[in-house]
Amino acid sequence: MPRIDGPAGTEPQWKAFAATTAARHGAPAGDYSALWQWSVDELDAFWLSIWEHFDVQADGTPSVALAERAMPGATWFPGVALNYAEHVFRGVEDDDLALIEAGELRATREVTWRELRELTARIAGWALEAVAGDDG
Repeated sequence: MPRIDGPAGTEPQWKAFAATTAARHGAPAGDYSALWQWSVDELDAFWLSIWEHFDVQADGTPSVALAERAMPGATWFPGVALNYAEHVFRGVEDDDLALIEAGELRATREVTWRELRELTARIAGWALEAVAGDDG
């Protein structure tokens, strides 16, 4: 079982999560192994606490995390839809660096969140037009 702690002198993220959000869903606090076991044994409670902890924005509130535990083909958070891009761009500053574009045949280029948001909107617009064009 992997264990990921933060830099020296900081509290690991799992401790803060277990002590706050997950505790409201019945998670054990202070023991990584117990928290991990809870995440395996109480799948719905674990994933619903993750949903709450990260303030996932969607078109509804999930009642279960996993509709059926059949793999492959599992359906996560049935009956609820979310916009991935909405979460990617949430809480970032337009002028901050979002990514560094690198290619073998051109110079490295820095892309800000503003540029990435604009490119994403253009691609989404193109995709919507392409889908609408298929209807006619």
